[in-house]
Amino acid sequence: MKKTLLLTSIISLLGLVGCNESSSTVKPSSENKESTTQESTTEKNTTSSPKEESTTKGTLYKTTVKKPDGTPATGGSVKWCTATNCFRPVAVDTNGVATLENEAELLYVHVDGFGEQYTYNPEAYTATKAQPEVTVTLSDLKTVADNTISAAGVYKAEFSETVASIEYTLTLPAGSYNVVSWIDYSPASLDDYGEKTPKATYKTSENGEKGKNFNLDFTVEASSTEKLKLTFDGKGVFNFALTAK
Repeated sequence: MKKTLLLTSIISLLGLVGCNESSSTVKPSSENKESTTQESTTEKNTTSSPKEESTTKGTLYKTTVKKPDGTPATGGSVKWCTATNCFRPVAVDTNGVATLENEAELLYVHVDGFGEQYTYNPEAYTATKAQPEVTVTLSDLKTVADNTISAAGVYKAEFSETVASIEYTLTLPAGSYNVVSWIDYSPASLDDYGEKTPKATYKTSENGEKGKNFNLDFTVEASSTEKLKLTFDGKGVFNFALTAK
């Protein structure tokens, strides 16, 4: 009987130890929880995208070329120049528009290739960062018959080595007028144009400086016939615009 009681006590004791070990294995580890939190934070940081750096662009210069009637001029090109160099010409589109992106503060605007029947003053158009859009309106180039000018318009004066001056008879309505010239850059003979002097003379008024175009104001009296005299000290071609003021 003593043996039975001892055996029962040993079995009870072993059962109690087994229960304690089982309950300790289900307790969660605090170290595992901290590790999981750190991994989640790291993944969140790596998924954020870096900010893009902004780039500075130049001014978009835009030139529109129109015919005398206001319709788009096509088939030619626009060239922008600084004081020291020119950029590659840009062909106009079907709307007569050409664009150039550039960082220059000031650009001179020139056009070319629109036909010999049209002309324009190449020194009259500039574009700036504040006003980058320019419209160039071409002018019809009129012909002169018998050296007589009876209407305002743009004309061409051609000088050979034997022709130093041309006198035009003015049969214009009474009023105030202005005549201004500009170089025709197409003839190769004008490479040394800067050393020559075009002049305009009306009665006793004369305008013209070395290497400069002339710009002269004059008044035509009623029922009078006067002479406008243009002179050029060399061979060359230039255009002049006669307008009513």
